[in-house]
Amino acid sequence: MASTESAIIDRITALVSDLTPLSDVGVPFRSSLNEGPANFIDQCEAQPAGCLRRFQVRTDGSEDPPEVSDTLVDMRHFTVVVLVAYPTTGRWGTKGAVARDRIIDEDWGRLNGTAGVGIYSRSQFASTYDCTPLGAEKTIIRGTACDFLEVRARFSYYRSV
Repeated sequence: MASTESAIIDRITALVSDLTPLSDVGVPFRSSLNEGPANFIDQCEAQPAGCLRRFQVRTDGSEDPPEVSDTLVDMRHFTVVVLVAYPTTGRWGTKGAVARDRIIDEDWGRLNGTAGVGIYSRSQFASTYDCTPLGAEKTIIRGTACDFLEVRARFSYYRSV
């Protein structure tokens, strides 16, 4: 079945929103409104108090040429970037940076496994969201007011021609 990048991004956004964190469970994952220029990092750096576990899901803008193509569908590959904010406030005590890193690592485990961005989560993407996760990589971006978990996940899908 054919899909679209936007349908896959919507599915990832819904899956992340539905996650229950392992620590600090009272603070759920909340999707960014992506208003204006949608510069998520700048927005979180400017207002860190309200951005714990706020996240954004977008493509990196690149798309590979079709791997397979016929008169009905193309097989495409693209990269989704999930950014999650973690304020550098004193929320986690005197060893806040270490505790924040632990929380980021726990959340990475949930995103990579349960939310479906990882390679073992094909079952999360069926029907309208039909695609194949090809794996994900984690990077931590250190900011001034926030640290950010960046997850870059590759997907392949069939697009109607």
